Amino acid sequence: MRLAVVAAINDAGFNLNLAGQMAYLQPSDNLLYRTYDPINVLFDTTVSVDRGRELPPILQNPRFDWFDPDKPATVDPEHDWLTEIYDGRFVAQVAQNRRFKSIYGDLRKAGSEFVSWWPFQAQLIDYFSGNADVAPKWEGKRLSADRISPKFLNYRYENHDSADDPLKRMGYAAAQRPIFATTINITLVIRLALRRYLGIEPSLPDGRVDEPANSPAQHHRAPASDSDRPQTRAHIKSKTTRSHRRRRD
Repeated sequence: MRLAVVAAINDAGFNLNLAGQMAYLQPSDNLLYRTYDPINVLFDTTVSVDRGRELPPILQNPRFDWFDPDKPATVDPEHDWLTEIYDGRFVAQVAQNRRFKSIYGDLRKAGSEFVSWWPFQAQLIDYFSGNADVAPKWEGKRLSADRISPKFLNYRYENHDSADDPLKRMGYAAAQRPIFATTINITLVIRLALRRYLGIEPSLPDGRVDEPANSPAQHHRAPASDSDRPQTRAHIKSKTTRSHRRRRD
């Protein structure tokens, strides 16, 4: 899922190294990926099972309709996480229909270098908490997918927590009235990638993009018939099961 985010930031006009940093250094991104995991959306995770061997039962009414084969992928303003870059410099995480905005870094050297304002050198204990343990994120003590060479990451951190910090004040002023802004809908990127993996979203041909979610072609797609739905659910469960087994192994 993180690679899909990197690709989207790169497509927005940022070089690949910068896109990788901005995607990897998203605050609490493991919470984001866990929320959008099809297992947690489509399966009854309240049922006790041996997670190493089997999946919970599939829900008849999923928690969200993000993976409904009868509906195109669309924005979900209340639940979507956005990455926004204000005035080509300040990088923010935006959520809750824009009620939540947190600047987690800024771009330097004409937009070629990312400086984090979030202390990834100390693994956070709680989501969106400033309390820190001793382990850096790249050691992957929470998640194996976080393991990466810090030299490759080229991580740089500055503390801008103080309320009267001039750069922080400049950044939040820009967030309130940006001259221009770049927006990447991180969660829509993830939903589209997962829907393609599950076989319920058209794959991308070489050099072409999906039709917009509100395009007539998508809205007039024939819905699955009642007889098709059990096969669709079985297909999704089969794909999710294979993914679950790979992660377990």
